Amino acid sequence: RILVTIDKALKWAAVVNENKALRQALDASAGFADLIAGTPVMIDIFQRIRQVAPTMGTVLITGPTGTGKDLVARAIHQNSPRHANKMVTVNCTVIPGEIIESELFGHVKGAFTGAWQDKKGLVEEAHEGTLFLDEIGDLNPRLQTRLLRMLQHGEYKPVGSVTTKTADIRFIAATNQDLNAAIRAGRFREDLYYRLNVIRFDLPPLAARAADIPLLAFHFLEKYSRLNSKRIREIAPEALSALNNHAYAGNVRELENIIERAVIFCRGDVITQKDLCLDDGRSFCSADPETEGGRMDDELSRLSFKDAREVMLKQFHRNYIESLLRENSGNVSQAAEKAGIQRQYLHRLIKETGIKTESFK
Repeated sequence: RILVTIDKALKWAAVVNENKALRQALDASAGFADLIAGTPVMIDIFQRIRQVAPTMGTVLITGPTGTGKDLVARAIHQNSPRHANKMVTVNCTVIPGEIIESELFGHVKGAFTGAWQDKKGLVEEAHEGTLFLDEIGDLNPRLQTRLLRMLQHGEYKPVGSVTTKTADIRFIAATNQDLNAAIRAGRFREDLYYRLNVIRFDLPPLAARAADIPLLAFHFLEKYSRLNSKRIREIAPEALSALNNHAYAGNVRELENIIERAVIFCRGDVITQKDLCLDDGRSFCSADPETEGGRMDDELSRLSFKDAREVMLKQFHRNYIESLLRENSGNVSQAAEKAGIQRQYLHRLIKETGIKTESFK
């Protein structure tokens, strides 16, 4: 019994020491909000953010889904002379094509059916601030032409208006697409591409910056422990090893989701490998009811109704979308039609859950 106690004490000391070292590394890493840089590639990106932020240069951010393109955009804005003004985000995938022109540039009363009064657009809202165009590769050709004029001359016309307006805006665009391929396919204007591609950031997938995984894991652990009023400070060595060896199809966003879930279901003050639920990403930490009495139900009952509903809804979205994409061989348009929802909405859910459609094709 004494030897067992000593063994447990030694293992606990190892956990504490490893976690202490990682926390010190996290404190020393260069970070902007949820952006963490410990690897050379990310440190270089951070240095470039500091160089670019004070300028007016238009920025294009590329990289796979879940790599933090929106976080880079926000870091640039928050470290720029425009930080006191708004950064307005436009998701070109989510807003339906028939209304995105009005959303961007506004409209005048009577411009179309349902336009009962004048409406300011997001361009006007972003005046003297930053306009972040997320998923720019999905912007329709008509809007690409209007955006090009805005970039060239700083001018635009609300829908239905003959009056030209001006706006002082810093533009940042992001995409997970190969825009050169889109240009060759005739889906994206080459002149708009060169207007956007003044300063470029190419964000790597998480697999290419694997040394950042423990730092990111601790950052998210502290974030979600605080948000969920828990006092979880450590990650067990076997859990860290599992995180390091996991294949992150959804990149940083997937890692964040894993840690958030682990914090919610953790019953002690140390995240264990079981809390991570990595054996089957489509299921909760649902244990054998004969051995643990239905852990999922037990843990959900400890949450508020609002938090439990959010956890279950997130998992439902993931399960349903993965099943839908599997049945439709990764074809988003076909999957959306079968589900009876708009393609843009399905794209948004795919992005939020960190699902990689390529893995279903």
